[in-house]
Amino acid sequence: MEKSNTSEKSLLFQEIFNHVATGIAVYEAVDDGADFIFKDINPAGAAIGKIPREAHLGRRVTEVYPGVEGMGLLAVFRKVYRTGVPAKHPVTQYADERLSLWVENYVARLPSGDILVVFNDLTEQKRAASEKAELLKQIHHMQKMEALAALAAGIGHDFNNLLMPILGYAQMGMSQGTPSDLTFRYFQRIHDAARRAKDLVAQILLISREQDSVETTTDFVPILKECVKLLRAGMPKSIDVTYSKLPESAPTRANPTEAYQILMNLAVNAYHAVRSTKGTVTLELECPCRDARFLKRVPSEFASWVRLSVLDTGPGVPPELREKIFDPYFTTKSPEEGTGLGLFIVSGVVQRLGGTVWVDDAPWGGAAFHVLLPAASAQAVTSIEEVCEGPMQSLDVRVLAVDDDADVRQLLETYLKSVVSRLTVCETPQKAMHLFQQNPEGFDVVLTDYSMPQWTGLDVARSVKTVRPSTPVVMLTGYRTFAELKDLETSVVDRVVYKPVTRSDLLNVLKEVVKAS
Repeated sequence: MEKSNTSEKSLLFQEIFNHVATGIAVYEAVDDGADFIFKDINPAGAAIGKIPREAHLGRRVTEVYPGVEGMGLLAVFRKVYRTGVPAKHPVTQYADERLSLWVENYVARLPSGDILVVFNDLTEQKRAASEKAELLKQIHHMQKMEALAALAAGIGHDFNNLLMPILGYAQMGMSQGTPSDLTFRYFQRIHDAARRAKDLVAQILLISREQDSVETTTDFVPILKECVKLLRAGMPKSIDVTYSKLPESAPTRANPTEAYQILMNLAVNAYHAVRSTKGTVTLELECPCRDARFLKRVPSEFASWVRLSVLDTGPGVPPELREKIFDPYFTTKSPEEGTGLGLFIVSGVVQRLGGTVWVDDAPWGGAAFHVLLPAASAQAVTSIEEVCEGPMQSLDVRVLAVDDDADVRQLLETYLKSVVSRLTVCETPQKAMHLFQQNPEGFDVVLTDYSMPQWTGLDVARSVKTVRPSTPVVMLTGYRTFAELKDLETSVVDRVVYKPVTRSDLLNVLKEVVKAS
């Protein structure tokens, strides 16, 4: 009877052994437990190892699976054989020249002294977990970008409000002199800096919210020279900022602010790498780029490329960080020194322009950041200087303006009072609408800010159109990303004008909307 039970158990074990989906293997110890020979392995185990069962039998585990020692499993075999205490080897990657997978092993010693191993292939589960982790990472990144977009929109609005009087009064100051005057040149410098700051705000918003930028062409040569002047003025004399021989021109499909962003962010990054030593920052500009080492990184759809390289004598960038450094918020600096957005902005601008950016080793050590941008025709290149406006022609219109910002109100008076037939400026929407409702025929156009306490510019526009639908409404705003602004010009608003705006541009808009009405 006992013999019959034993036979039944043996048959039952054999059925389980042959048909269970889990891998099972039995080993005999050799070399005093230093290695183990396959005595048997079930079909599931052979399938996991991708080798027929017969190819296992009688062979050492280290011969069939040479990666078993490197993953730490052979040490578990030896310990269990020596102590008799079962052990679990957690999910670990096995890899050799033939096979790569993730496995979990349970190891026990049988009464006969053989080693029994039960193992599961968890490669698919591991891959699914990795994909889930990557998805969560992408979601987290999207959430960070959404938060950045919201923050950028608010800062952009406030910053544009601050820039409007700076840009406006600088332009007014230029109109009072001639280019030969020293005062004129001072105002021009302020004006150019404010204009670049305006474009910079727009670029930050472009990165946080995918929008179409205005395509233009800019020569990198004068911008590089100006950036070097600024860098030399702002860096210690122990840091040598230099550039190699420049081409006559290097026109690219970028606007001046994008060119400044690329150059200054890369140069400042190089400065941070060498500031603790007597280092060197070198800028190189090649147009057209002819070096095959660089051109192999870009597609052949563009016939000509502009190469910008920024090299430093610092410690360089370790290979494992070269992809991460272009991620948002990634920085090796302290919170007081860096935000982790500089190289991310460079990468975003370069990619949007159809180019590529990467980091390599400089020939003398240190880091070498390389940028390739599609070259453009030298015609229609945007100048980094901007001429002042001539005398303004009078405009026979009666304007009702409302803005809660005192500086903007004062600038609007400076812009318009001497050239329109009548200007009424209000600090609250309620006061503006009270005046309009009292005399709707007395105003030819309403100029309103978008973001104001209690009432928005949309509320003002709707109220104006309710009282007198034919009165044009011009919306003046520092925001550029709100979805509700996109279709305004087809509803209650006749034109949207983004701050900061020049005097001539604002007058042209007023003239156009009044004429159209």
